[in-house]
Amino acid sequence: MSTIDSTSLDPIAEIIRAEMERRDWSQRNLADRALLGEATVFRLLKGQYSRKTLRKVETALGIDLIDQAGGSDHRPAEMELADAPYGSYPRSLYDHYEAEYFLFRPSYLNPGKIFFYPFDIEWSDRPSGLMFFDRNPGFEQSGMVSVAVGTRFIHFSTQDQGSARLITAHHMPPNLDIIRGLILSLGYQGQSDLRPVASPVILQKIDGKLADLKDHAGVIDRDDPRIAHIGAELSHLFEPQFL
Repeated sequence: MSTIDSTSLDPIAEIIRAEMERRDWSQRNLADRALLGEATVFRLLKGQYSRKTLRKVETALGIDLIDQAGGSDHRPAEMELADAPYGSYPRSLYDHYEAEYFLFRPSYLNPGKIFFYPFDIEWSDRPSGLMFFDRNPGFEQSGMVSVAVGTRFIHFSTQDQGSARLITAHHMPPNLDIIRGLILSLGYQGQSDLRPVASPVILQKIDGKLADLKDHAGVIDRDDPRIAHIGAELSHLFEPQFL
């Protein structure tokens, strides 16, 4: 941990300040893009930081801070960034989202049961950003993942020929394999009464224990042994949700 006094000019802190000014970023902007707390950024700009903090800031800025502070020639790192409408987030901070999942939500037609289907997330070059592929049979769709600057939420949005759907979820830390959120869509109440509906939703990475369900979709019982190891998570689908 650097212990440079706040009145001294720490070269790394000065480089960060200059980059923030060039990009018109506030401390909050840097905190959100580097996945840091605002207090951590405040200390960073005073010259108090850890190597872990620097690595996150380097990723967000796309530069080698230590190398540049040492006076050697600097070349901006090649970075993959999402397009501006989706949040301009760097792929390297969100590549742990790139995986195959199952989407689980309450069944609208079978109360007390769970509806599930495959759901994939991968990086797209054009447009640039994380893209998701919803593989609900007969209702397949895709869309872009947006990261909302200033919040700890991400959004999976679909727009197709005037129809729209939105999933808003908490950020998933790299050490976890589950995304929790809410879905706003349309569902059938009865066999033909289509209405707006909001419900809890879980995106669970497909692991070895879920492999038996791969390429499947449909309604499943809450006590099905194939999903027993995530039963505690799935129980939240039937409780009030506040994100």
